[in-house]
Formats: sequence, structure tokens, C-alpha cells
Amino acid sequence: MSFEPPDFSKISESIRKIIDSIVSSVRNNQWSDLLILVGTLLIFILIIDRFLFEKFITASLPKNYPFIFFSIELLIFITAIALKLFNLDRPLSPKSRKFLLLLVSGTVIAYVLAVIVGLRLSEPDYLPCPDGNRDCFSWGENVLITEKEKEGAFAALGTKDSPEEATRKESCRNNFDLKKNGTQSYGEKTQEGFDEAEDQFSQYIDGQKCPNDPEAHIYLNNAKAQRSEKDPIRIAVSVPISRSNYKGVFEAQETLRGIALAQYKVNDEDNGIDGRKLIVGIADDGFLENDNKEDDKTREIADFLVKRPILGVIGHSTSTATEHAGTIYQKNGVIAISPLSTAIRSPRASEPTENTVTLNDHVFRTASNDSIAVKQLFEYIVDNTKIKKIAIVHDDDTYSIGYKEILTNQFRKRDGYEVINGEPSNKDCDLSNDFMVDYCLKEVGKQAEALLLVPSSEKAKNKVVKTILKEASVPLFGSDSMYNPEVVKALKDVNKSIIIPVPWHRSNPNSELSRLQDDARKYFGSRAVNWNTAMAYDATLTLAHGLQAASETCSDWIKLTLNRFDTDSCLRSELKNVLSEPNFVVEWSAVEGGVIQFDKFGDRCAEETGKTDREGGYCGHSKNKIGVLVEAKNGNFFRIDLPNKKL
Repeated sequence: MSFEPPDFSKISESIRKIIDSIVSSVRNNQWSDLLILVGTLLIFILIIDRFLFEKFITASLPKNYPFIFFSIELLIFITAIALKLFNLDRPLSPKSRKFLLLLVSGTVIAYVLAVIVGLRLSEPDYLPCPDGNRDCFSWGENVLITEKEKEGAFAALGTKDSPEEATRKESCRNNFDLKKNGTQSYGEKTQEGFDEAEDQFSQYIDGQKCPNDPEAHIYLNNAKAQRSEKDPIRIAVSVPISRSNYKGVFEAQETLRGIALAQYKVNDEDNGIDGRKLIVGIADDGFLENDNKEDDKTREIADFLVKRPILGVIGHSTSTATEHAGTIYQKNGVIAISPLSTAIRSPRASEPTENTVTLNDHVFRTASNDSIAVKQLFEYIVDNTKIKKIAIVHDDDTYSIGYKEILTNQFRKRDGYEVINGEPSNKDCDLSNDFMVDYCLKEVGKQAEALLLVPSSEKAKNKVVKTILKEASVPLFGSDSMYNPEVVKALKDVNKSIIIPVPWHRSNPNSELSRLQDDARKYFGSRAVNWNTAMAYDATLTLAHGLQAASETCSDWIKLTLNRFDTDSCLRSELKNVLSEPNFVVEWSAVEGGVIQFDKFGDRCAEETGKTDREGGYCGHSKNKIGVLVEAKNGNFFRIDLPNKKL
């Protein structure tokens, strides 16, 4: 449901007439008419507010604002009717008339001032980066990923470009001004500027120039959406662009590719959400790890995002960041869908533990949680190897501790299987506890027949982990944090491999392309996408399908009335209800032949349970499936195709 902006010149004239009538009513002692006129004037202001300040009112006024407003309106009109029925319109003294007029005028002025204050205070101008020289947020007006940053990330990796890749990078460098000019045009915030930005972004990502830049694709989609007849729907994504001197560029681009693909599908193939096109804002949260107050910084970013005119967030890139930001999203009634968080979720938010993350009911996740990955890995070890004793190299964060505990429990359930350092008190291979590589590999390794590496996302890229990869003499397994290009390179240098469970992986070379790969090849000129891309794609589609379903509910007049005639406010509140429904399913997914459905906690369903009741979970769809094993070897990741089994 959409509203066309009213003719403000006519409204202005109507308000002037109402004010004249109010003055006349006071002079003629027509108090019932006065109340009716005041109530009507407030409704006029509400309508204007709907079109001028709707993006700010929710953040600046109380959450029960609609109830307060309509209660006042009801009181005004009931009082007016009572005055009419009992003929109580009587003359007042000049002093009383003056007081009443001041009271009415003051009420109207206070209402207008509240909206103006909300306009000034509710939306910050920018998200300052630590260097203080740029904005870390953009709808299309800022370049967040430059060619210099991308090349710096590749240089740090130390890989040698193929001739084709070298040519592509040079083309992106040579045409970068088109991207920069596009952001400047977008920043003008005029229709002419949006049209110019569309043309410049289109030229930049032309098939012969720089087609594989997802940031530019999102900005192009945004510019196109700005010329839609209906107001666009806005969401935001938080990605770690500047992490570790821009090594986070890899992960950020992988995530943004999935979002760009889904945005294109929603806007161009599906004609938007109830006809409203999707606009995506990008926030760079990669600087968080460099700050001693990471928790506070995460909340600052979340607080910044909820004050934007958005209906949902895709993020964050780690389970810890998702946990901290989730409190802000819940407080402000904003849904967040994390495509990368996989740590075990506490079943009771009120009872957190050190090996689980506490995520509230406003946080959903499209990547399968680590219990699914552990089951797949354990079954592979049992069915395909003779390994019975394993040691775990882990960190001290929630993600690593939870992973270690689940795998230890899996091994204990099977006779003859053992995790050498499975006890929580055992710190022999703890990366955060004065870790000694030699001791872990030699002393613990004497007993272990394999090593499982479960570092945090950042520790996975440090020298200690690379040393383990090079010096270990037993088979290697890893968690999804080991799924990164630096691990692949380190293993290639020593001709080794590692097996890792992940939510999704592209088809192997010489195999039929998956649906997502085929779309990526057409859209980006490259089929090289990974599970970050796939889960971000699914997260975006989930938001879009949820908002589409919510829009059907919000078309109901009563629902819309309770939300101040504000469609977006209604959509924001209804989205949670839609996603929490046991039967909510997104039929189209990056997982070939799969669907997107959530359990009662908000986590991705990995298999059909056959139950849809609240006690048994929500995973009743027969196509619930997610998770594969990959092997990193010879400088690349390869999917391990195994017979289909129930987890």
C-alpha cells in the first residue's frame, strides 16, 4: 500500500481556514466547534508529518506515539459531542478566552516543535571512521571500497595474479573515476543526480571495465530505485571492509555480492516489494576489532543504523558483534538477519553461558549454526577415516568454546572416540593462553591422530595458525573460520589440505553450475562465489519476502491506523511477526533445491523435523537442507560430494 504526496498548497490553504475558524469559534463561544477544528488541525499536521518527517518520527518520539495521538483525538471529539449534546457552549470572560486560545495554540506549536526536534536529532549525519577523514556509511554517496584498498588486501595475501586477473584490476583502476563521480552525483540527492549516478555506475561496471565490484552494483541498483514511482524500501548491511588493514575487503565483497544479486532479483525480476524497490545502505564495521571497546562500538554502529529510515539490517559478520548489536535492534523494533554468525545460540536469552551467544527474538540467521557443522564433520570422520582421537586448537571466544564442546560431546557418544584436550580446563592448545606451537604439536600431537582448528575469524589469519598448518604431521580439519584465502595459500605452499564444514559451496570445476553461480556469472562476469555470498543472498531474499508478506497485513486499514498511517512503521513491526511464523518459508534459496525456514529461536533449519509446534520447532518443510564439506588444497576449495544423509 502506498500514498501519493498531497498538494501542500491546498493543505496550507485548508490549515489557514481552520485557524481562522478556530479564532472565530473562540470569539463566538462555539467551544464544541473549536474542539472539532483543533482535532482536524492535528490530523492535517499528522498527514504532513507522514510525508515530511516519517523517517524521523519513530526514532524521536515514544513507541506508543500512535496510541497517545489517537487517544487525544478521541478525547477531543467526545468532549465536543458532549458540549453539543448538553448545550454547554457558553460565553467566557476575555481572560478565559485568551487563556483557552493560548492553550490550543501552545498544543499545536508543541506538536510541531516535537517533530522538528525529531528531524534534527533522530538521524546522525554520518558514521565517522576512526581516521576521521571519511564517512563509514553510504547509500551511494561515498566510496567505501577503493581500488587501492582491494589491491592492498591482495598484496598482503601475497598471491600472484593470472594475466586475466591483472588485466581486470588494471581496467578497474583506469575507470575508477566513473565510480567516484557516480557517488558524487548520488550525493546531490536530486533526481537529476540519481540519473547521472545511474549512468556513471553503469559505465563503470560495464562488462569490459569493472563488472565484479559489488559495491558499485548496489549503488547502481539504488540509483535506479530512486526513480521508482513508489517510495523505496530501505535496508542496511554491516560488513568489515577495513578489518586488519583492509583484509576484511575479501569478506565484505563476498557478502555484498550476495546482497547485490538478491537486490537485483527483487527490484528487476520481481518488481520490488509490493511495487516498492529495495535500496541498500552499506556500513563499514571493520574497524571494531582495533578498538579496546569493541562492544560499545558495535552498539554505536547499531544505534546509528536504527536511526536511519531502514526496515531491516543484514549483519553482522561475527557472532559476538551480532549479539551486542542485537540488543539495540530489539530495543528499536528492527529485525537483523546475520548471514555469517554460526556460534551456538543460547536457548534462553535470560541464561547465557560462555559457550553460547545470547541472541534475542529480533535476530535471525541464514547460516546454519555450528552444531550442524560439527555433526557433518563427525559423520565424515567416522564414515570415511580411521581417525578416533583428535586434538582441538581453539580460541577463548564464545564461537571456539562452543565448537569445542559440541565436538567433544559427539566423540564421547561413540565408543572408542576421544578428544584429547576436550575438558574445558585443558588449555594445551588454547591460542589465547600463551600458546606454544611446539608443545601443542609434539606433546598433544603424540596422542592425536588429527587436529581440528577452531580459531576466531581473526586468529585464523595470523602467523601461529599458519605455522600449525605447515608443521602439523597429522590430517587437518577446521571450522568455517578457516575458510579464507590466506589458509588456502598457506596450505598450497606446503602441499597440504584441510577439510572444513560450511553452509554452502559452489560447484566444482567441470561440474554443472549452481543457480547462484550462474546468476553471478551473468551479473559479475565471474562464478567465483562462496558461502558468504550465498548466505547474504538468502538473508536479503528473506527480508524481501518477509516485507512482502508484512505489506499484505499492513494494507489492512486498522493496522495502518494504529501505525499513524505510516506504512513503514507498520512494516517494521509486522516483519518480526511474519518471520516468527512457524509456516514462513522462502521457496527460493541459494541452496540448490532448498528453502529458507527458521526454527523457534530464529536459526536456519537444516533438516525436516516433521514438526511445526512450538515445542518441537518450526522446521516442517521437506526441503530444509543446508551444509556441505569442502577441502582446501592446491590453492582452492573443492566441494566433497557425499551421499545424502540425515544429519
